Amino acid sequence: MPGWGWALLVVFMIVAVALGLIHAFRRFRHMGFMVGALGNAVSRRFERMSTEKAPKRTNEPPLYTQPLEMAQERYARAYAQKLERNERKEERHRATWLAWLDFNN
Repeated sequence: MPGWGWALLVVFMIVAVALGLIHAFRRFRHMGFMVGALGNAVSRRFERMSTEKAPKRTNEPPLYTQPLEMAQERYARAYAQKLERNERKEERHRATWLAWLDFNN
């Protein structure tokens, strides 16, 4: 092979290695941002868990000794809280899926 052929191969090799390094740098940088966001989310949740206090117990008589309307009200409140929790959970899942869809782009 003539000398210019080898020079051309070396140039192509250097360009390919440079492009590979650039691609790896961009991927690692993006991964660093994702790991940082994950760390922030985890620390926020741990902080929230450490600051929230357990619900206070009241000295109410047992529910079966109270009027039925009281039980219905408590059930309605608990069910509303459950729906709110499910809504927040679905929103978190939606945000996670959107982040995953965008991860490899």
